[in-house]
Amino acid sequence: MKQMNNEQISTQLRSFYAKTKRQVNLGESEFVLENLFGIENIKSMVSEQFEVVYKDFFVNKEIDITKKELFSYDDSYDFLNTLLSIDANDLQIFFKHDEILEYSLSLMNVLNRAFNNWTQNRKSGFRKGTRIFFEMDSKGIHLYLKPEIKT
Repeated sequence: MKQMNNEQISTQLRSFYAKTKRQVNLGESEFVLENLFGIENIKSMVSEQFEVVYKDFFVNKEIDITKKELFSYDDSYDFLNTLLSIDANDLQIFFKHDEILEYSLSLMNVLNRAFNNWTQNRKSGFRKGTRIFFEMDSKGIHLYLKPEIKT
């Protein structure tokens, strides 16, 4: 991977964010999620989590609808490197940590809106109230499922 300069990386970050936000605003959330994560991958992880939730419900008579982690990134640098293929070293060289954090949070908000749009779409097959969302903490950026089941 060739080293990029500050301007190239900044342009790539801004254009990726703007393109992603525009697509989500135009109702193309599923397209965005497919390109970034693969819808079938997400559905497979969600299905595995729901199997556990329903098994606990039917076998143990317990309803556990706490959030379940689907996958995570180590930090903002890993998140951006994975989504945009920008070397984490380049990000560290050219940007302050606060700038990377702010960009990551903005992108997470757009992606959370995309996940929200997707799960609320009746065609997606999710039970009303089910949520998929990104959250950041001191251990990284996590994608969670908050399942909803009918009793």
